Amino acid sequence: MLGNLAPSVLHPDHDPAVLAFIKCHVTSLPKWHVLRSLCSQPGRWLDATSLSRQSGHAGGGIAQALAELAREGVLEQACGPYGEPLYRLDAEDPTTTVVCRLAAAISQSHELRQILVANLQQQAVA
Repeated sequence: MLGNLAPSVLHPDHDPAVLAFIKCHVTSLPKWHVLRSLCSQPGRWLDATSLSRQSGHAGGGIAQALAELAREGVLEQACGPYGEPLYRLDAEDPTTTVVCRLAAAISQSHELRQILVANLQQQAVA
């Protein structure tokens, strides 16, 4: 049975799509907090305040991360009932699949956590 699984399923920490996503989109800790929070509820619209509360990451970094991820095409953005921006991961979008694979794999792979941290450190220096 295992012989029929794609290598990315057996070794998500070596999944090229996950690695490319980290390099391109997980460029700050607030972005990582946003993606982790939204991955647990794909398709649900949330605002920056709710995501800050859920992620435990206070400050303006979450709002900026949301706006950047929306500009990058990772998140969808809409206008809420009071004019506030709302964001979500589209449950049907292939990018959401990659984000959720990353979120699941990161808890299982020390190597992948090291890659993520190294990328965050490199981005902070740049």
